[in-house]
Amino acid sequence: MKMMFKLKKPFIYLLIIFCDVVVLFMSDILSFLTVLGKDFYFSNNYSDYSRVITFIITFKVFCLYVFQLYTKQRYKSNFICVIYILKASTASMFAMALTAYFLRADSIPRPMVLVSWIYSILLISLWRLSAKRALEIFIAKDFFKSRLLIVGVDKNAKKIMMRLINDAAINYNLVGFIKCNSKEIDIESSIFPVLGSIEDVPEVIKKYYVDEVVLTSPNITRADLIKIFSAFRNKKDAIFRMTPDLYDGIISCSTICEKGIPIIPFSSSYTIPIWYPSLKRLLDLALSSILLLLILPIFIIIIVAIKATSPGPIFYITKRVGYMGKLFVMYKFRSMYSWPTHQRIEKWAQKSDKRITPIGKVLRRFRLDELPQLVNVLKNDMSLIGPRPESRYYVNRLLREIPMYSERFKVKPGITGWAQVNFKYAASIEDSEEKLLYDIYYIQNQSLTLDALITLKTFKTVATGTGAH
Repeated sequence: MKMMFKLKKPFIYLLIIFCDVVVLFMSDILSFLTVLGKDFYFSNNYSDYSRVITFIITFKVFCLYVFQLYTKQRYKSNFICVIYILKASTASMFAMALTAYFLRADSIPRPMVLVSWIYSILLISLWRLSAKRALEIFIAKDFFKSRLLIVGVDKNAKKIMMRLINDAAINYNLVGFIKCNSKEIDIESSIFPVLGSIEDVPEVIKKYYVDEVVLTSPNITRADLIKIFSAFRNKKDAIFRMTPDLYDGIISCSTICEKGIPIIPFSSSYTIPIWYPSLKRLLDLALSSILLLLILPIFIIIIVAIKATSPGPIFYITKRVGYMGKLFVMYKFRSMYSWPTHQRIEKWAQKSDKRITPIGKVLRRFRLDELPQLVNVLKNDMSLIGPRPESRYYVNRLLREIPMYSERFKVKPGITGWAQVNFKYAASIEDSEEKLLYDIYYIQNQSLTLDALITLKTFKTVATGTGAH
């Protein structure tokens, strides 16, 4: 029954927002009716409200968004939903008062703002919880429960399971446990079902509709992690968590945490806001244009330095694999000695690579060799922020050796990215596997906030010359 409910996510979000807008407007009308009586429509108070209604309702919906009432809504418990509605309504009450003040809607009575706050809490809670109950009745009882699969069978796995099952914020339904290897000691399998090993994960997710995976075993390897991710690549809205000690060994801990357990959202259908790609493109155009103008003197200095220190062209022009696997021409300042085409050898750059020129070492250290890619951003081949583009030679090799490597091509490549500010240059297959985890994290968490954090970290990287060779 649960599987039959397949409304498109954008439609669901728009429907929820529409209902919220209607309910918020009703709460304001009821507050006017309560404070001013049935003739409120003919009063100056309602006339002032009519002038600012768009701003007020927009503020209120924005507050609902800020307090996560459009995020992971499905599995939130009734208790936590009401708490978030209370917080959002309180914030929107102040927003409404400020909007009325700055737009000079002076005749909106203060009691109306307070009564509207009470009605907003009651009516938003009522319609959301009623809709949730109706769906439970007509679709399935466990529709609003997150089905939980735990990788690991030790005492820590049991402890994590108990912690999540008893969580007041999210409703969980335990599917079972997965062993990482035969050496792991089973927990009481009669009470806590062990469903198999890492190799059995594809079969397990065919049999059970798994919503969330928690990785707890200290024996899990990066190769195991990639296998699990690969098994879930066609599963929508799967969420991955790792215990902190395991997470610290695999990926940066600058991420979202709930109950002390870091989260790696993973989904085959990205749920970024509809407006995000267009706004990101506008920011790319504006910022890259401004940067090109500001750093023009630096360009001239670099060009002179390259020509003065080694023979050959100023720019290194190469083809890279970009968005959806399409090839594009990428520009860089040349940082290596110029070799005839037939003598070139494809290999990763090493820390003390003899191919790198003296000025090239400086350019690479401070990422200055990447500056010409601002032109690629203007041409829409790249974005300022995204996974770094690789050559076709390495892409073909990595596609064969690393499952899920193609996930990187679902967004435009970038000049800088989450992997670049948290990880070194990839100099091996193992490095590329680890780097892929950072790229997947970025792809699944794209937002203006994360882009801003990457930008700040990039400035630090460029200023200190860390993380590059």
